[in-house]
Amino acid sequence: MENLKYIPIVLFLFLFSACEKDLMDYKGGDRIQFSGDTLVTKSFIFDDASKVSDTIWVGVQTLGNLSDTDRRVAFAQVTEKEWVFTYDDDGNKKDSTYVDITNGAIEGTHFSSLSDPSIQSRMIIKADSTTAKIPIVVLRNASLKINSVRLKIKIIQNDFFDMGEREHSERVIVITDKFTKPTTWNSTIDYYFGNYGPVKHKFMYDVTGLIIDDDFVDNLYLDSSLRSYYRGLFKVKLKEYNDSHPDNPLREEPLEGQSEGELVTFG
Repeated sequence: MENLKYIPIVLFLFLFSACEKDLMDYKGGDRIQFSGDTLVTKSFIFDDASKVSDTIWVGVQTLGNLSDTDRRVAFAQVTEKEWVFTYDDDGNKKDSTYVDITNGAIEGTHFSSLSDPSIQSRMIIKADSTTAKIPIVVLRNASLKINSVRLKIKIIQNDFFDMGEREHSERVIVITDKFTKPTTWNSTIDYYFGNYGPVKHKFMYDVTGLIIDDDFVDNLYLDSSLRSYYRGLFKVKLKEYNDSHPDNPLREEPLEGQSEGELVTFG
């Protein structure tokens, strides 16, 4: 039994030795990867009509050694693909094609070129730093009021950095000029506010004058009293609206095949 008390010590020494060996064996070059959210949404719907562009700051972090000089970061757009299926008259799948997605962001229309000198000059990890925010300039285009677009970017290897972890090598920015479901809207928010809808989203914005985005929803998620307050406020304001429009209560836009949209409700 007395020997058993030495087992934790031996195990600790073994693990320490293994970790130390891993550090000593690290001979890879300096690497870089994205940090922060994997999906970011930029909606111009909350901006003044005169605003034609905005900057999205994308986080990156390095793996490896510090450098006493600035180091450049390199990005490239990724062309996303999707399967398109065709069917026979009986509804059976008969063919498929792997094609570019129809809502991919277009350089010069939805975002500024990643090779633009003004952007390149800021795609830098400063000396003695391991993190940075890299600017992606997104552009407001009339088409965004109809369809949102996706800008998928990836880190590419250059003279300063190799690729980091694969799962942190790409990021997606959704660009729109419509009311779009916040990425943090979850089942808890559904319970208090009902199913998400763009008409409901606009109503919430009109009532509060606040930008209803990921940060707003995060605050609701963390604060139950805030959720209760806003649910009560929206219910009162919705009743006022519906009472003043008895023949046209607030509804979402009808989906394909529907004669009228779903009634807007709050919990």
